[in-house]
Amino acid sequence: MARSLSPIGVQQDLSGRIFDIQSYSVHDGPGCRTLVFLSGCPLRCEWCANPEGLENRVRTLFRVMKCINRTQGCTRCIPKCPHQAISISDEKEIPLAIDWEKCRHCESHECVDACLQEALLMCDKEVVEV
Repeated sequence: MARSLSPIGVQQDLSGRIFDIQSYSVHDGPGCRTLVFLSGCPLRCEWCANPEGLENRVRTLFRVMKCINRTQGCTRCIPKCPHQAISISDEKEIPLAIDWEKCRHCESHECVDACLQEALLMCDKEVVEV
């Protein structure tokens, strides 16, 4: 585990929880890079571009491009959701509508287990060294 000195000189362990990895990012400057987003940011900046990273918690992510609902009619995740948070979307580009407020405190994540295409994904990777 990584160790660091805090601003007051006290040694502390550093760790973080990854909630997303975005490859081939070409925004915010020249070149392409891979971005690693961590949960639990202690700052509360008014201009925050990733407010979903403020809380340090396990979360479910939805990767639209992997979902085969529109092309193959897959609905395996919908009946598995214990909170009825997933439904067919009315929007053309987004195949499923997810009520993230209902997902917020879910502990079973049965919908993730039901998704064979990994369109629904658990972000609970604990990173030891940050």
